[in-house]
Amino acid sequence: NNRKTPNRSNRKMSKSMKSRRRPRTNPSESTRTSRIQNANKAEQRNRQSLFSNRPTNSKSSNSTTASEAQKIQKSLMKTQHLLKNELDRVSNISHAIEEDENVLQQTMDHHKSLNTKQAQTALTSLQR
Repeated sequence: NNRKTPNRSNRKMSKSMKSRRRPRTNPSESTRTSRIQNANKAEQRNRQSLFSNRPTNSKSSNSTTASEAQKIQKSLMKTQHLLKNELDRVSNISHAIEEDENVLQQTMDHHKSLNTKQAQTALTSLQR
């Protein structure tokens, strides 16, 4: 039991070990970051598929352009729907917070209106 454990701060790290060390992050933070990165990658793939491999033929080009416009419109409609849902959610949360604030204010006002001085006097007389 008298074995000395090496102190971590005394250990020397090689340059390669230092470069491999990752900063400590909150697991939920790293999950959120990875979700954002995945969404960004998916959006980039979507953009690449929309704007790559355009044919040079004018008839084909027109139909491809129309198809791409429909895809963009569909994407914008999805985005608008998501933003509307998020706005509704935030609005509901804001409303709930305002209601809670009102309840807390009423409770505080009620507690302030109580005559605690008389209650303290009565309690003191009961203790005697």
